[in-house]
Amino acid sequence: MDPPGVGLSGAGMRSDRELVVVARFETVAEAAVVQALLAAHGIDVCPDDTAPVGLVWPIAHLLGKVPLRVAAGDAAEATALVEAYRRGELAVGDEEPPPG
Repeated sequence: MDPPGVGLSGAGMRSDRELVVVARFETVAEAAVVQALLAAHGIDVCPDDTAPVGLVWPIAHLLGKVPLRVAAGDAAEATALVEAYRRGELAVGDEEPPPG
């Protein structure tokens, strides 16, 4: 596995790996949040479609939203993390801090 933490440019993603779309997002910002989540779990993301959409955000709807692509071997884990994120199971700061 490649080291985690690939930036939004997709630098570090090997071009010989089969990529699959694991999720699509309305905004580049939300795609970046999920990319960081996946990177924290050691999954590289290749968001190669974010640059033009980020510059002209209304195009996101015309292009079918902002896709995040991962290596086929990481797709199952990435999909599970995206689904948990969408269900709110990975929310941070919703609960009160423990007393003490």
